[in-house]
Amino acid sequence: MVDARSADGDGGPDSAAVSCSTLPHGLFPSYPTNGFTGIVLKDAPARRLFLASQRTLRHTSVVGGYRTHTMRLNCARISLGALAAMGLMALSAGAAPINGTVNWTGTVDATPTTIDFYLKTLGDMTFSINLPTTGSFSDMTQGDMGTIKPLNAAANPPGTFPGGPVLDWVTFSDGISLDLASLNAAPASLCSASVTANCGLVAGSPVIFNQIGPNVSAAFNGGGTARLTADAATAGDSPFTLGVTTQFANTTIAALATQLATTGHIVDSYSVTATATAGAVPEPGTTSAMLGGLLVLAGLVTRRARRNQ
Repeated sequence: MVDARSADGDGGPDSAAVSCSTLPHGLFPSYPTNGFTGIVLKDAPARRLFLASQRTLRHTSVVGGYRTHTMRLNCARISLGALAAMGLMALSAGAAPINGTVNWTGTVDATPTTIDFYLKTLGDMTFSINLPTTGSFSDMTQGDMGTIKPLNAAANPPGTFPGGPVLDWVTFSDGISLDLASLNAAPASLCSASVTANCGLVAGSPVIFNQIGPNVSAAFNGGGTARLTADAATAGDSPFTLGVTTQFANTTIAALATQLATTGHIVDSYSVTATATAGAVPEPGTTSAMLGGLLVLAGLVTRRARRNQ
């Protein structure tokens, strides 16, 4: 039996609960759902596909304000309908990759082995959104808050991290996370009195320093995967790249080197621009081929069921 209830006024069910004692080897295990037993399909396209595979309605009644349709099905059609619906749900799930650009600012505290990001107090690991934001990030506005984890030389050296990505390295208020997987290579030369371009203050650090007139710039780049924070951490299909920059006004690289050696810290404001690129989604031909295969399977199952009957 299948019971389908409609509360949205379209005359069609909002969910379908399926139960069939003869499904092979418990292919679709039953579990309680709103007083019924079976598989519940909440996705609208999947629900329509499932119900379209069933036989004609046998009875209609109204129970507790819901329109209740009761149908008699054979198990082959239940199996086929559920398989097709689940396939459609899987296709829909992979069709919303993350893309766009986001900017944020804060304060950075760098030591010879760590980089801490914060907004007001060292250790708060927060930042503030800067406009513009585009694409998947466009629902955030100026001043929205997010969190960012610190980096350290042991776990996050230049190149791909040996221990794997820093999961949820950045978490935005709109429910998107960035998993940082790599940083740029360390500069080839250490800074000195004669080397003040594309150099590093600490051996093995990815931070690149440049003396630009009376000011000094420091920057590093990274990359990884953008995903919804609620999703499981996987390789994902939305890679991102970012650039972190800091500008030190009216100083020299030599002065910064002295400060680092004396206090163990260099502190200044920083800004980040990150861009996520939507990964590949199934080609129309691939999707059509998958659904076509389900239709062929439908014909085979129906023919076999009729012969058995």
